[in-house]
Amino acid sequence: MPKYILLERLYRRNWIFKSVLSSVVLAYEDYLRRHGYRKGTIHFYLASVAHFARWLDSLGFGLSAIDENLCKQFINTHLPHCSCPPPRTLWVPNIQAALNHLLAVLAEQGHSAAKEIENTPVSVDLEKFKMYMEQTRGLATNTCNQRLRIAKRLLLDHFGTGDIDIGTIKMKQLDEFILQFASRWKPDSLKVVRGAIRSYFRYRALEGDRTEDLSAGLPILANWSESKLPKALTDKQLSRFMDSFDLSHPVELRDFAMARCLVDLGLRGHEVANLQIESINWREGTIAIVGSKNRQCKKLPLPKQTGAAIVKYLKEARPATSLRYLFVRHRAPWNKPLATKSIGSAMGRAFIRSGLGHLYGTHILRHTLATRLQRSGVSLKEIADVLRHKSLDTTSTYAKVDLAALRKIAQPWPGGNHD
Repeated sequence: MPKYILLERLYRRNWIFKSVLSSVVLAYEDYLRRHGYRKGTIHFYLASVAHFARWLDSLGFGLSAIDENLCKQFINTHLPHCSCPPPRTLWVPNIQAALNHLLAVLAEQGHSAAKEIENTPVSVDLEKFKMYMEQTRGLATNTCNQRLRIAKRLLLDHFGTGDIDIGTIKMKQLDEFILQFASRWKPDSLKVVRGAIRSYFRYRALEGDRTEDLSAGLPILANWSESKLPKALTDKQLSRFMDSFDLSHPVELRDFAMARCLVDLGLRGHEVANLQIESINWREGTIAIVGSKNRQCKKLPLPKQTGAAIVKYLKEARPATSLRYLFVRHRAPWNKPLATKSIGSAMGRAFIRSGLGHLYGTHILRHTLATRLQRSGVSLKEIADVLRHKSLDTTSTYAKVDLAALRKIAQPWPGGNHD
């Protein structure tokens, strides 16, 4: 097949060649081929980019204007009211993926629209806050980025492009800032906002600001869900879940090994994604967990069944790759580690296959391990060590028992009817 025959066969190729994207479209097809995408996927991505190119041309945007925000504008404002002549692509998930690849190609070609950081007091302070979280606190990248976004919004609301004076922030303003998220965010998410602000105030205290009263005065957020037992699989459900993997299929062999890590070790999704080949010491029978919330490395014993599943995956299913990540992609783009989101999706497919489609996420498997340990008589301190909890308060939620179990050991009420 000629190299660019997919582009040549594209019905709306003139939308690209008459636009500002004409200079990068060949590089775009090359990029997709290098990353192992199939012909049908490449064709769809090219059609999506052609649609985007026509919209760019109609508004007069150049290559330097293309960034993530412009792509979001195309998806959120143009697609819902699109009147472009057919055939045109309108399926948002694939269009989003196509545009993400386009941004990567533009960066490779030196057309990145990333703007220089403005040298404002807020931007300078946020950069120092970032260094504090990464170097002093050792927080994970996702946690740092999340807290930076919240702190940035707080500071811009109060100071804009002016100087930062923490002493001018009032408790009422902090309450209003947090409560503006309440209509859209769940209680656990609101605690993330509160935690980000507290982290920023700790940093400012190191800079010499008096932030004790502000930190102490942050609103306490009620979370009634904490009074409930954490969701966990019964023994029967867990057996159905683990039996749902087809171990003759390479992808499911990989997914089964990941499930064993989640069920047997209580790992979080991102901890599974961060596992390296070198994380496992086969001679010692241990596994090193790196990438937890505070980036600390902790060793756990490697259960026999977990090690056996990983060995089977490495020998029979893992694609040839130079990556040192333990779990990698089996589909395009090749030679990339598996993302945390993909691990959740893999477990979701297993829940559906096992008739447990009402359940979702990887955390329920972590809860299942903790609940089984607690019911077998393991102490809270030992459970906390396995789950790598910093506080026993976090682990204590697993000490709750359901009413049915409580009735079995309940003593008669004093003075009650003993007939």
